[in-house]
Amino acid sequence: MRCFITDHAYLRAKERCGLSKKALTRIAQKALKGGMVFDELKGEVRNYIKRTVIARDPGHMPRIRVYGQFIFIFDKEALVTIFGVAKSMKRKMLNLWDSHKKYLEEKGK
Repeated sequence: MRCFITDHAYLRAKERCGLSKKALTRIAQKALKGGMVFDELKGEVRNYIKRTVIARDPGHMPRIRVYGQFIFIFDKEALVTIFGVAKSMKRKMLNLWDSHKKYLEEKGK
């Protein structure tokens, strides 16, 4: 599955996360394919995403993927925008991501 990256997503990746176009293209593919979906999130990380992403447009549930310390917002296969997490959440997000990677390895993906 290939993802399309909008111009807005490229701008936000550079502005918010310091990612180049090449890096964003590579990581967005990985996020769409193997990122954590919203239902897999727990605790403070899940609540953080509810407050920062879902609360902006409660009538529309975007396709959210968490990959590493980034939150990707997709509309079908199009990457619409990307968020880096707040410094206070970075450690919790990375710990959750590490747990997810271990789970995938055990599962055999």
